[in-house]
Amino acid sequence: MMTRLHASAIVAGLAAMSMIEAPAAAQHDHPPAPPPATTPADESTLRGPTKSSKTPTVAFDRKNRLWAVWVEGSKVFASVSADAGRTFGRAVALTRAPEPIDANGESRPKIAIGPGNEIYVTWTTAGTQPFTGYIRFSRSLDGGRTFTTPVTLNDDERETGHRFDTIHVGPTGIVYVIWIDKRDLDKATEAHQPYAGAALYYTRSTDRGASFSPNAKLKDHVCECCRIAVAFDGDRPVVFWRDVIDGRTRDHAMIRFSDALTPGPPARATWDGWDIDACPHHGPSLSIAADGTYHMVWFTGEGPQGVGAFYARSADGGRTLTPPMQVGSPNAFGHGVAFSHGSDVYVAARDIVRPAGMSVQILTSSDGGATWSPPAEALRTAGAADHPFLLAGGGQVYLSWFTAEEGLRVVPVHAQGRAR
Repeated sequence: MMTRLHASAIVAGLAAMSMIEAPAAAQHDHPPAPPPATTPADESTLRGPTKSSKTPTVAFDRKNRLWAVWVEGSKVFASVSADAGRTFGRAVALTRAPEPIDANGESRPKIAIGPGNEIYVTWTTAGTQPFTGYIRFSRSLDGGRTFTTPVTLNDDERETGHRFDTIHVGPTGIVYVIWIDKRDLDKATEAHQPYAGAALYYTRSTDRGASFSPNAKLKDHVCECCRIAVAFDGDRPVVFWRDVIDGRTRDHAMIRFSDALTPGPPARATWDGWDIDACPHHGPSLSIAADGTYHMVWFTGEGPQGVGAFYARSADGGRTLTPPMQVGSPNAFGHGVAFSHGSDVYVAARDIVRPAGMSVQILTSSDGGATWSPPAEALRTAGAADHPFLLAGGGQVYLSWFTAEEGLRVVPVHAQGRAR
């Protein structure tokens, strides 16, 4: 296992490529990403994300149309493509007035599609103080022609950290929004009590986003600023996140709902033992196959297998895992994602290209994760790049990647991992 000195070196390296939030003296170093727009976009002519956009996220709807949501200037936009991202229709502004939107790396607008082709979008509006924000929500019930006036989902009315939200829709149409919340950290600080990290909160809607349940806490002491992974085991959500264990160790934990409405107890999921008093902005990924196998990817800066992104699978609901398999090179900053599609499993991770640039490497398995192909380079860019994403539409798996030089690319992926 690495020494503490080695872990510190990893943090210094991550700071150059990712955003780190220390619990006390917080400082954010934003990852290399496409530059923000210098002037607000003209809503009447904007069609799809541009090279000057920020953090686009995509999803296929039930008609196999590709939706993109992104930030342009100080507004959130949505647009749809009938040809898998090659061209987009006119963009719709979800924000009626400009908002200071927190859009960088793992904090980005999110989109989820309901079983009736409802379109749900969340994002974070930044507060006036550092590392604070509000979870915002809008929906469309008319195929994206119009979106509702945004509402705030966190119900505590504190100006504190409500950030790194994620939104997902279960098979019966229940909408779940989960985020990292610092209201309990604030209360502990006011009472002069110790509190490690932040808390994990959620709300849900059973009426297609018309109303949401009161905010409920899933767990205290989670990492402050890593993305949250959610997948469904039948109609039950499974939540996978970077945890704070014993006040210092930032491994991962999991909650499996006992039914569609009832969270189960949290349980530790990974055992790397990475002791670090900062957030690496490197959240995990989870995909649950039709046969119930959990496919998991995460990053660690310290562990028995070394440093980097790792994959494991579980046949018993995450209680036990196969030995972790490293994804890509140890020096990769990763942001790996897992995606299952039938008996095929895909893992994509961002990797460094020497002497400059980034690539996306994809590994594939045709036997449910038992054996894997060597990594294959799917896409490459010479400049700055966002994180990769995998998704499916029309029976085809796609890689989505946004870069400063090429803009948004959504490309089909061969079973061997290479982009077409």
